[in-house]
Formats: sequence, C-alpha cells, structure tokens
Amino acid sequence: TSLGADLFGGLAHLWLVHAGVALLAPPEPGVATSTHIIHAEAERRRSAFYRGHRVDWCRSLEAPTPDWFLAAGYGLVEAADADELTEVCSELAKNGSQIVVDPGPWFAQCATADQLSPLWPHVDVLLGTADELGPHVEDHIEVDDLPKALLKLGVRTAIVKRGAEGASWAQRQNDGHTQTFAVDDGYSVGAGDTFNARLVFGLARGDELSDAVRAACGLATRVVTEGRGVLGAFGDHPTVEGLDTWL
Repeated sequence: TSLGADLFGGLAHLWLVHAGVALLAPPEPGVATSTHIIHAEAERRRSAFYRGHRVDWCRSLEAPTPDWFLAAGYGLVEAADADELTEVCSELAKNGSQIVVDPGPWFAQCATADQLSPLWPHVDVLLGTADELGPHVEDHIEVDDLPKALLKLGVRTAIVKRGAEGASWAQRQNDGHTQTFAVDDGYSVGAGDTFNARLVFGLARGDELSDAVRAACGLATRVVTEGRGVLGAFGDHPTVEGLDTWL
C-alpha cells in the first residue's frame, strides 16, 4: 500500500516500526493517508480518500518468502492486477506460503471470471463481505450458502464477513457460523481490516479455523464498540506524541 507522509501516515508508520514491520518503501510525500467517511441518512456509507499509486504486486517477491501472504483489493485495481497477483501467489505458494486474499469490491468490478479463475486455486483463504464475494459465483444465492459456493472456485477456505451477524465459513470437510451482536451508533472504520489481521494471527499460530474466526469477530466488534476505530481498541501503543522523532 502507499503510506502518506502526513500526520496519519506518520502515525501508521510509527505503529508499524514499533511492531517490527520492515517497510519496502518509506512514507511518500504528497500522499494522504486519511479517509473521509460520509454518512447520509438512509444511504450506505461512502468514503473519500486520495488513492495514491497503483500497487506493484511483484515487489512482494523481493522480500523473503513469508509464511503467510495477505493481498487485499483497493481502489486502483485494474484487470491486469488479476494476472500479476496470480503470478505472485503462484510463486509464493510454490515456496510454501499460505495465501490469503480479500478482493474487496474492486476485483469483481474490473476483472472477468475468466481473468480471475487462475488465481483461486492458489488461494488458501478467501474472505470478504457477501456483497464483495457474491459476484464471483455464477448464480445469486443466499448468504448462508455463499461460503460453500465459493469453494467451487478452487479456494481451500472461504469466509464471509457479515457485520453485525458475525461471519460464516466453509472448508471441504466442514463449515460453520460465528455470531456477534449489533452495536448502536458503532464506528465501523477499520473493523474489516481488524478482522483480517486477527484471523491471520490466529491461523498463523495454529488455531482451529472456528476459533480464529470467533476471535476475529470479537476483536472487530470491539473496534466498532469503542467508537474510535482502531485508535481506541488496542490499549497502549505509540501515539501522535511519538511522531516528533519521525517528523
């Protein structure tokens, strides 16, 4: 992704460094990291943000082969991204990486089923919302049946994030659903990414899928409940005051 050299990008950079994350590139001047969320009565949430530059997926091959590789769709995805991401996932899978893909709404909007079909057999975990993943199956089906339908693409595990209704998942051998609860006047920014991060954390340390999904739902719900997104959900971490050494 592109980290901006603004206040929010600097804060994200500080968190990443504090967590021991090695960045392939420093924050970029002129790129804004902040996102403006627009809520209108009786309408779905809308976002406004500077999208930065297109991601060069092949740069992921420049780093040491990871145990887990997470790729997420973003606003500048083009049809060519499907081919490039397939190449990257194929190469990493050959070297033993577990592949997790959250296509978001963008891949379905820009790439055809034929263009995406070579990607899915390399994917160990496919996850997203019903609106994001539904277009990748041929027929309109009920959300309860969507995880099993996604397995037909060739992925090994499918997880459908369902907001206040929790998450549903399916593997070849089993399937299930984890329930959560609705939060009045909740703040959902970052909840989906939090779900992804906690899910991969659990799977990477050997948790059963059902346990990893349950923990991911719990932490994402905590983010929504706190009302400030990730800023209020994770206790002590580097804050804006710590930016002095970076800025």
